[in-house]
Amino acid sequence: MLAGVDEAGRGCAIGPLVMCIAVMKKSELEELSNWEVKDSKLISPKKRKTIYDLLIKNIKYKVKIIKPKEIDQSLKSRFYNLNWLEADISAELTNTMLEELEIKKIILDCPSNNIDAYTDYFEKKLTKKIKILAEHKADLNYPIVSAASIIAKVTRDKIIEDIQIKNKVKFGSGYTSDSRTRAFLKEWYIRHRKFPDFVRKRWKTVSNIMYEVDQKKIDSFFD
Repeated sequence: MLAGVDEAGRGCAIGPLVMCIAVMKKSELEELSNWEVKDSKLISPKKRKTIYDLLIKNIKYKVKIIKPKEIDQSLKSRFYNLNWLEADISAELTNTMLEELEIKKIILDCPSNNIDAYTDYFEKKLTKKIKILAEHKADLNYPIVSAASIIAKVTRDKIIEDIQIKNKVKFGSGYTSDSRTRAFLKEWYIRHRKFPDFVRKRWKTVSNIMYEVDQKKIDSFFD
């Protein structure tokens, strides 16, 4: 069997990082092409959901949701970072699947510039020896990784939607490149002087907003 691992939400300031492992028999991989499976970023939300529904009914998969607090924790040490967190979660998902399935090879969408170091770190965490291929942009080149990408993305989108409904707020995608997200973060901090649990507090954009708002408050005090 062939496995692929990918994530959704790595660069977001709001919401969790979602990781997924997708597994299929090699003889069944052609189905992914029939379902038009490709990198989740290249598919419309409506099409993504349609493919997601096909995937979860027809393939083996597992999802791990990493909350903002855990992500923040991973950034506190200079010896650990988000790449190693992803490698740890990837290994955790793989080991769980290895207990159930005879996986021969796994393909990882590698987030690190040092692919060899990332691969070695991941391999040492595995409970069984399997073939490992780690590549940048693997979600573009390998449909099994694209499948994991789609499941992770749709799962995360639903969580983001639920956060906004539950808290009666709107903040767009949660990515720092989104002007709606930045505006929400600034307005929330001005109003509450702290961020909610669904915000990654150690994110640079978030830290910059805190500094900017707090500095203006100090400056106005001395005016």
